[in-house]
Parts: sequence; structure tokens; C-alpha cells
Amino acid sequence: MLISHKYNFIFIKTTKTAGTSIEVELSKIMGDKDTVTRVFPEEIDHKPRNFIINNFETYNHMSCLELKNIIGEKIFNDYYKFTIEREPVDKCISYFSMIKKSPLFKKKVRFGKVFGSFFKSFKILVKKNENLSWDEFVVSKSFPIDYKKYTDRDGNLMVNKKIKYENLEVEFSNLLKKLNISFRPIKIRAKSGFRSEVKVSDKQKRIIYDAFNISNKYTGYKLEL
Repeated sequence: MLISHKYNFIFIKTTKTAGTSIEVELSKIMGDKDTVTRVFPEEIDHKPRNFIINNFETYNHMSCLELKNIIGEKIFNDYYKFTIEREPVDKCISYFSMIKKSPLFKKKVRFGKVFGSFFKSFKILVKKNENLSWDEFVVSKSFPIDYKKYTDRDGNLMVNKKIKYENLEVEFSNLLKKLNISFRPIKIRAKSGFRSEVKVSDKQKRIIYDAFNISNKYTGYKLEL
């Protein structure tokens, strides 16, 4: 999550959508008073700062509702808010690959109270990550569904822009122009290199899309068999 008072924007980070890459790159041009939350594992050139606001430690996967309660309505409503989303099946494959191969899930890591709560949703998968099959993962339905990060309790959208991961470089470049930020295209992919190619049946695609049903109302993704 990023808050830029210099450029008047807020970035809401979702799961497996190049969010860390965005954080790393934008952190280089943000002001000294801007908020840059920590990332795990740490990335070169990423310098967290000002992430304790009103005695609360903000973190990188915060929801809009959490953030609004901390920074107040004025800043939240006045700033341009954006997030990134990804096609559900592709997102789940990337998430599954991370569970299987990322060093974070192959050893016990102490994340503290804030980050521990983020990993709670798949704590069962962590225990069996090395032996977890794609079929077991789909049956578990422990999918990275993120719509609650950018909607309120009544289901209203709380961001101004949802960038599609599949069109990230073009849409992100256009967004920077809108914010009057001169910046080079995103080329790095932090936390990448864990991708596993799996065979996804039509039945599994339906299971995933059913689980993402609410999310897809906001993103517009539709199942194609």
C-alpha cells in the first residue's frame, strides 16, 4: 500500500498482481513524507517509510476500509485511488505456485501480529505446501479473492481505477500521465520466478469462477471455455 501526498494518490495492493513491483518502482519517486509500507521479503531499492500513522502500523495489503479509518475521510476521498486485478484462473495458478515454491512458505517466518493475520487464510496450505497438488488446492477453495480490499461493507467500489494485470504496462503508464508523473514503464517483476504450469479442467475453471463471482462483478472477467 502506498500513500503519496506529493502526487495525491493511494495504491491498494491485491494478491499476485505485480503489486510489489509497483510498490518498489513508485517508492523511488515518492516524497519524504509519503507512506511506503514494508514488503516481505525485502526488495532492493525499496525503502519503507512513514508507515506508522496515528499510532497504527499500516501494511502493504490493507483494505480501503481499514485505511480510510486511519487516515480520515478527507485525504482518502480527495486522493486518487487505484488497484490491480487479474483473471481468476491465472491469478489462482500464480498463487498456487507461490505457495508451492516461495521461500516464505518453505520455512516458518515470524511476521508479527499485522502480517500474521494476512497469512492466516492459507495457514493449512502452508503446512503441506510441498505436497499440495493443484487438484487439492482447487478443492480447498483457498483462493486469492480481493474485492473486499477495494469495496465497502455495502459493496460499493472505493477506488477510482482498477487496472487489469493483463494490460498492466499500458494502463499503468496512462495512469501515471493522469497523475502528472513522469515515469518509465514497469519492467521488473518482484517475487516472480515461482510460476508452475498446471492443467486446468473446465470443471476447475467453473469452480474458480464461481468462487470469484462477486469479484467478477467489479472486474468484468467472464469464464471462457
